[in-house]
Amino acid sequence: MPVVEARAFWVTSPGHGEIRAQGLRPPAHDELLIRTRCSAISRGTESLVFRGEVPQSEWRRMRCPFQEGEFPAPVKYGYSAVGIVEDGPAETLGRRVFCLHPHQDRFIVPREAVVDVPDAVPDRRATLAANMETAINGMWDAAPGPGDRIAVIGAGVVGCLVAALAARLPGAEVELIDIDPAREQIAASVGCLFATPEEASPEADPVIHASGSPGGLVTALAIAGFEATVVEMSWYGTRIVPLELGGAFHSRRLTLRSSQVGTVPAARRRRWPLRRRLTLALSLLRDPVFDVLLSRIAMYSITVTHHFMAAHSLAGEVFGPAQRPHGATYVVEAELRRDSLDADGIVCDIGRALDLLKAVLGEFEYRNLDEFEEFRGRNTTTEFLAGEIHRRLARQIKEGVLGSEHIASLKVVLRENPVAWASYDAALE
Repeated sequence: MPVVEARAFWVTSPGHGEIRAQGLRPPAHDELLIRTRCSAISRGTESLVFRGEVPQSEWRRMRCPFQEGEFPAPVKYGYSAVGIVEDGPAETLGRRVFCLHPHQDRFIVPREAVVDVPDAVPDRRATLAANMETAINGMWDAAPGPGDRIAVIGAGVVGCLVAALAARLPGAEVELIDIDPAREQIAASVGCLFATPEEASPEADPVIHASGSPGGLVTALAIAGFEATVVEMSWYGTRIVPLELGGAFHSRRLTLRSSQVGTVPAARRRRWPLRRRLTLALSLLRDPVFDVLLSRIAMYSITVTHHFMAAHSLAGEVFGPAQRPHGATYVVEAELRRDSLDADGIVCDIGRALDLLKAVLGEFEYRNLDEFEEFRGRNTTTEFLAGEIHRRLARQIKEGVLGSEHIASLKVVLRENPVAWASYDAALE
């Protein structure tokens, strides 16, 4: 097998990074070659690594699996890769897997270092597995129960995951607290109440702090109930965190407990190895509600456009005169996206993309859509047709008609007049 070239992100000095190329040897009999499809960046820990703020005392403990280099730099770091097995034992080929690996487009790891991604979990959501494992461990440390008043401070990814897990406890009242009022919508999405620090409810049973801010920890101690536990999930790196431990801290008999994902509570340690924890994390990510925690991806795109004429009728009073058979002319735009350009510096061959669009629209050209068997009983509205054209284009793109394997998403826009239009936009899983 020829040497495979891989590209990886390295922190070259505090605040600076670059993409470096390296050759990969063929995998051994018990190893897998993985082609990365998604790799997520942790805004907390990885920001500290990027800025060179990992304390020297923690350099050994903060090493991630398959890290290369040493803190503070140069170092290759990261732990949220989702990819496809390209080479390895026959029964593993083509499997989607998660691996705690730095940011690299192809890599080789032992077979036992990967965990299968469930079919119901899309690639991007699967990158949250490491964060979900952290959230699970935080829940174990806080040990909330049914009916508890649970406060979670910090509506970042980890805080929202903790809040979502806590909200599933029967009768629990979960309040997600953040300084940004815009986070209220996310709190509602994961099934929680929301409050700013000034509005936070007092007398919480456990408080879980995940804001990464010393001010958040002050709030956590202030709202904890008598003899409550405050679990500190934030990691501050080299920052000094001042706390006011006078006042009622002692009289309320509060417990301040650290939570670090590298070590789970003693009562579970022997029964819950890393593989079991990651398998649980990926299983919990079947819930599409967690998509609200994913940022948008920067994409390159091309757009091709063509038109077609067809006749149809629409059933329902809302359509007025359009209930009768009538003709319509549609201008169709197909936007194809990918996160990196190919070796020729393009998204795909634009001529082939236009030919594909013309071929798909040709199936409708000068036809009566009411006569299509697959449309029987459906209103062929502009919205419906956008989705139908998307489905037909997507099927052929996946079959390789464009000669490109890495088109990530497709958006189809239908315009029937200059003032209104409809679209369908989806990833090509």
